Order: sequence, then C-alpha cells, then structure tokens
Amino acid sequence: GVASGNWVYATSTPGEVVSSTMPAGVGLPFAAGQQIVLNMHFINTGSTTLYPKVKLNILTAKNVQYKAGALVSFNTSINVPAATATGPGTQTVGGTCTVTSGSKVFSMSTHTHKHATAAVVNFVTGGVSQEVVHTGVETAYPAEQQQGTGTDWEHPGVALWKAPDFLTVKTGDTFTYSCSYENTASTAVTVGETAASNEMCMAVGYYFPAGSVSCTDTASSN
Repeated sequence: GVASGNWVYATSTPGEVVSSTMPAGVGLPFAAGQQIVLNMHFINTGSTTLYPKVKLNILTAKNVQYKAGALVSFNTSINVPAATATGPGTQTVGGTCTVTSGSKVFSMSTHTHKHATAAVVNFVTGGVSQEVVHTGVETAYPAEQQQGTGTDWEHPGVALWKAPDFLTVKTGDTFTYSCSYENTASTAVTVGETAASNEMCMAVGYYFPAGSVSCTDTASSN
C-alpha cells in the first residue's frame, strides 16, 4: 500500500545534517496552512536518559518549473515468526509500484528497522530488472547508490540521478521492492512504529513532474 499523507523527507543517518536537494527548477508543493508531522524513531541502549535533538530546515523553492511528487510504498504484511530451536524466524515481503509515464525520478531509498537483513529496490524496464538501491551487507552496491550508504538499516542506501535524463520512466516500467528479516526473539515481529520491536518496509523516492503513484503488496514468504 501507500503511506497516508504527502511524504516530505526521510533520513536514518544519526548525528549528521542530511539534506534533500531538489533538482534545479523543481519544488515540493505545500498548501497554505498545511501541517508537517515529524515522526522520529529512537532506541536508547544505555541506562541513562537521552535527549535527542531534531532540526528541520525548509527552504523556499525558487524559479519552480515543475512540482515534485513522492513515491512511497508501505508494506503492512510484515509478520516475522518467532525464533525456534532451529534458528531465527525469517520473512521477506515486497511489492510493486508504478508511476506516471514520463516521470523523472531523482532519488530513491529504503526504510526498515533493525530486524532487516536486506532492503532492495529494483527498476524494471523492458522486462529487465536492475537493482538501484541495496540496504544491507553487500560486496558491490548499485552504481547509482551514493558511496557509504546502504551498510545497514540505520544507514539506508540512497540512489541519486542527475540532469538531464534522471531516471526517466516509460510506459510499462515498474519499481519492485523487497525487505528480508530475521527474528531472534521469542515473539513475532509485526508492522509498527516502534523501532525496537516492530518493523517497516518502505521504498521512498522523489520524481517530477508530480503525477500518480500506485503500489501493491506482493505475497510474503517465510
């Protein structure tokens, strides 16, 4: 499915200033009086209270020719079984997203929690599937993925495409995504917002000009 609301920004890199820069002439529209909801996930593994600081800076777009749109998938079928005597419980969930033909995608990433061993986004064009984002331990990451990203769920892979072509979507093209999990706990892990005990599986991308996005979940496997 698709997450509710208009997705604005996401990052999972702690302790850093992470910018989301739109291409020249592209801006993300905000209606007058529109609210911004900040959703932060923190895990305190220590014994003392922590006081995290979060700052969001929003800059006014200038010389806007195109409105940007967000491609956001949100798989709700996560249910990773508890571990058994033979090993951890496992599950893989995924889905397929389509976006308006002619769209120019300029960024793509993933979002999961700590049970994820891999989160992948593929671009399927002409019947050929090409991995464009990989989050998880890998010997070689996709060429479009920024160096140093994708090492684990806290540092998800970020792919960027630049002018003039960006990643141009043609009729029939799709994005497929999947997330694989391992659960070593004695209870099942289900979808939810608590990073310590719940999981998410999301592909998050941005494109222009703003059009329509449709995402469907595929059957999960254990």
